[in-house]
Amino acid sequence: MMLFNKKTICSIFAVLLLISCESELIDQATFGTLTGTVLDEETQAPLENAKVSTSPSTSTVFTDATGAFTINDMPEGDYAIRAEYDGYLSGFEPATVTAGATYSLVIEMVDEDTQNLGPSRAALTAPADNASVFNTEVAFGWTSGKNDSDELSYDFELRNGTTDDIISRQNLADTTLTLDALVLGTQYFWQVTSSDGFNPSVISNVSSFKIEISEENRFLFVRSEDNNNTIISGGNQVDAVEVNVTTKNSNAYAPAVSPERDRVAYIQTVGSNDQIFLMDSNGFSRTQLTTNVPAGSFRNQEIKLAWNNQGDKIYYPRFNKLYAVNSITKFSEAVYSADSDRMISKVDVNPATGEIAMVITDADGYQGEIVVYNPADLSETVVFSSTGGALGGLDYSIDGTTMLYTADITGEENAQHRKFDNRIFSLDMVTLVSSEVNTGKEIGYNETDPFYSPNGAEILYVNRSNDDFGDALIYVVPVPTPGDTNTLARTQTFSNGSEAVWY
Repeated sequence: MMLFNKKTICSIFAVLLLISCESELIDQATFGTLTGTVLDEETQAPLENAKVSTSPSTSTVFTDATGAFTINDMPEGDYAIRAEYDGYLSGFEPATVTAGATYSLVIEMVDEDTQNLGPSRAALTAPADNASVFNTEVAFGWTSGKNDSDELSYDFELRNGTTDDIISRQNLADTTLTLDALVLGTQYFWQVTSSDGFNPSVISNVSSFKIEISEENRFLFVRSEDNNNTIISGGNQVDAVEVNVTTKNSNAYAPAVSPERDRVAYIQTVGSNDQIFLMDSNGFSRTQLTTNVPAGSFRNQEIKLAWNNQGDKIYYPRFNKLYAVNSITKFSEAVYSADSDRMISKVDVNPATGEIAMVITDADGYQGEIVVYNPADLSETVVFSSTGGALGGLDYSIDGTTMLYTADITGEENAQHRKFDNRIFSLDMVTLVSSEVNTGKEIGYNETDPFYSPNGAEILYVNRSNDDFGDALIYVVPVPTPGDTNTLARTQTFSNGSEAVWY
């Protein structure tokens, strides 16, 4: 019995040993090994302590100082090997593990900052740097600076070089922008900041431009908009651009060009007073000349300024007195006084003699006279007296032999100072005989603000319905020869304007 049991035990042991050896052979035949190295893609430097995992999941390991890793006892099959490292995009490589074999691979990882490229500095393309722009509406343009698929946004900043005021626009999607109502006679500075939402924003270089009046624009006139008067520069050439010389939020009128045509005097409201201002003909170097002695008349809108022939003083009325303000020292002095119950409104200077012509009326703007004052001998002469109605205009010819003025031939006088049939006349300064300038004016319309051209060949004037509704149209007619009463051929130059002058 005992022998049988020993034999049985030996047999069982042999069977178990065989089974164990077969199991070990099976294990060795169905598992493999994976080795690899994790590197920086750009520098090929090893990445220590990178996390390596598999899918399907087996083991998670970390790389050593050489970037190497090993995963043992991986069941044979296909895997996706993932490497993770702080500051890098996750790296993936495929692997096929074969039973009893070792599979090796290299995982190259991409630095996040290298992969997500920030935008380049935008190049400012329009207006060109240091450009002269002849319009107060400006179109801006720049390059995108885009380096990858990220969408860019732009912050725009424009600084007024005179006032340091800043106009800004944020989160623009486009590379163009148009701004209007910029200021004539101003140098501007601008730049663009580009952002992709991931990397640091990039600021462009600073570009500058200036807004000035084009030399081709030979006219200034006044336009009433939003209860303010604005001085406009325009030209009669095809496609001429009208430019706001003064801003729409200020009340400015009565432009007067210096004898050398390099400066412009005008009136601008400051607080409750109408002051005399000066600027260069291109719109730069603006300055306020008067402070304590502002301009004034029975209606300030009826005021017309004039320069002396030396070009250093501007004549302007303040009720019954005529003042001259020095364009350099800004000192104002009274040069003529009318009776205390009279009002001076229009002023002009004889280019040949320096004599000063004035329209002087009563406090309601009627009972008008044209008075010529000689500052050399202090004499004065009434060269025209109105028999009723409004009197205005006033512009000497270039040789001083004739003078343009306007008169309402109806003789109507009313509290609103409305004119019903205002016409242009030419006064011979020798004979003091007046003759009408026949422009072919329509019934129901008025003509105002006559002005000789610099060469003396043409007359600029305004035509508008006598109810003061509808457009005020600015026309040019040739100067008639003496005794010519025929209708002159007129050409429209501008619409919606008044007080037009050449410069």
